[in-house]
Amino acid sequence: MKYVKKALILLGFIACVSIISLSIGAFELEDTYFYYVLGRYIFTGYLNLVAPFNYTIPQTLYGPLYSVLLYFLTEKPWPGFMVILPFLQLCIITVNALILFSVLKRYVSRFWAKFTAILYLFLPFNIIYATIAMSEIVTTLFISLLFLCMHGIATKRQWAHPSLVVLFACLAVLTRNAMLPVFALSVAYWFFTFMRTIHHQRVPYGIFQHLPALAGLFLVFLWARFNFIYYRVWQLTSYTGRHLYNNVVTYGHILPPDTEPIMQEFMQNVWGRDYLFKPCWEVQLFFVNKWGDGSNGTLTETDIDKKFLQFVLAAIRHNPKKYLLNVLSLAYKTPITAPNHNKILATLGFQDPTCPDCNPITCRTPEIVRNTHAASQLCTPLVNLPIMKSIWASYIVLNRSVYPTGGAILALLAAVGIVASILGGPSFVRLTAVFFLLQHVMQSSSQWLEGRFLVALYPLYAVMITQGIRWCVIAKKRLSQGVFEMKNRENNH
Repeated sequence: MKYVKKALILLGFIACVSIISLSIGAFELEDTYFYYVLGRYIFTGYLNLVAPFNYTIPQTLYGPLYSVLLYFLTEKPWPGFMVILPFLQLCIITVNALILFSVLKRYVSRFWAKFTAILYLFLPFNIIYATIAMSEIVTTLFISLLFLCMHGIATKRQWAHPSLVVLFACLAVLTRNAMLPVFALSVAYWFFTFMRTIHHQRVPYGIFQHLPALAGLFLVFLWARFNFIYYRVWQLTSYTGRHLYNNVVTYGHILPPDTEPIMQEFMQNVWGRDYLFKPCWEVQLFFVNKWGDGSNGTLTETDIDKKFLQFVLAAIRHNPKKYLLNVLSLAYKTPITAPNHNKILATLGFQDPTCPDCNPITCRTPEIVRNTHAASQLCTPLVNLPIMKSIWASYIVLNRSVYPTGGAILALLAAVGIVASILGGPSFVRLTAVFFLLQHVMQSSSQWLEGRFLVALYPLYAVMITQGIRWCVIAKKRLSQGVFEMKNRENNH
């Protein structure tokens, strides 16, 4: 009977995932195109033009791993993008939930472990983002595997080694550049272990254990070298200064004083002070023309990014308190901001009340696909089921209704969970809280307001929310017990 139940659950899961993949498919967002064009360049060397800079060199706005995955799927002569991508990402979400359950049952009761896994599955927009061609869901897989490896190390499992933590951290940062704190902490911990191995001269077996970390670091080095070849910077992206600009200036409205040379230079180029608060991709147009690759003497993208970085650092240097408040504001507002889902309801054939002017998504994928047969199927579900479109649209509206009140409640519970975990949780849970906190703060200090940035941290976020709920339940029980004992003492007297 036990195996029959498991078989039925497995069949039900396969049926649900298959129906969603076949009848809903995958959606593009505005930034999906950047993944496509980079993946095509990595595979073929063919460059799709991306204004205003990338006429002769590829853009490196996002990491390469998801770009490679998308390009591989879009090149197939079957609707791989529309079917395989959502199927894969829905499976990833399920694997993450199983990892959370299998790990947490060692630290809390099975009830709370199951609660965390189910909570993770139904966090706002989590399942919806499995049908969106963005890197957040794939990033969660590497975060969950890193979480599993840390548990293995904490419980001294034979298979677990810090080098595996580094490998998954490297894959995470190659999927989303913003995963730098997780990457840095993992590398620092592994390096300490590596030096200890060399000190004790445990060779050759001890050295071989570190090969996964060395492989991951080599991949990161190759990506940094890719950026150096084209942009002359040893970084993971050519967009560092402009990401910060969106955070500090566009969102925070923090400016350097008028006496700063860099402020004067910007004011000489833009049409007025108000134009400084526009997103970086609009502000940069004041500095370049369409030949912004340097071929006619104009600024290169590296030059522009350095100018934006210089501007932002000057603003932070003169307004450190305001910048700190800006980071705290973003750290709070990100969980209460609905992830980007513009135009999806319109694409499903439904009116979006929050975006009445939104038109259906224009699929840009065929622009970069060589195989015309594949291109003709890329943005059309394999099976047309109007009832599934209606269900999916209703589910999107339901998820969006959680914001901002429901998002604020979840964020408050996560904050309680972080404090409770750091002050009194097991060492492994405490480390998880530190990882999540540092990563969330880093994103809040370097990127602008976008709810989808939290989706990549949903496995850890679910753990922190559960810890917060557990702490509230325990506190309520202790308070009730204290009141009961107090009444008993009064009655005895």
